Amino acid sequence: QLRCLVCQNENLSASNAKIAIDLKNKIYIMVQENKSNSEIKAYLVKRYGNFILFKPPFITETYLLWLAPFLMLLIGGIIILLITRRREHKEIQ
Repeated sequence: QLRCLVCQNENLSASNAKIAIDLKNKIYIMVQENKSNSEIKAYLVKRYGNFILFKPPFITETYLLWLAPFLMLLIGGIIILLITRRREHKEIQ
């Protein structure tokens, strides 16, 4: 559920980057202190931002991230529709 901050789309547990090792150690300490998963995530998000989460929340700052795939599909569909109509219109004439 957590992303390595320096590796491109690699999860924290699989990363061997120095910062990932430091974060894994910090998480281990927090687990030993009986912190819950939500407390650990809240700490990491507060410190590093939503980028550390593989599934960032649907908030104002992430609207584009969540909606971009749908917008691209919509734009692609409109382009295909326009091209198809233009070809049909040319064939009729």
